[in-house]
Amino acid sequence: MSSGWLTTERGKVVAKDAADVVRGLVVLDSRHKLVPGWKHLRVVDP
Repeated sequence: MSSGWLTTERGKVVAKDAADVVRGLVVLDSRHKLVPGWKHLRVVDP
């Protein structure tokens, strides 16, 4: 993963951080499913 100024190692760190954020959003979404008015994340098929 190389895109100009972003080294391969830093690219991996960015990708992992992004994955952690998404994982956290999914966990929060599943924990709050019983909250009245909660709008769930939209599931997108690959």
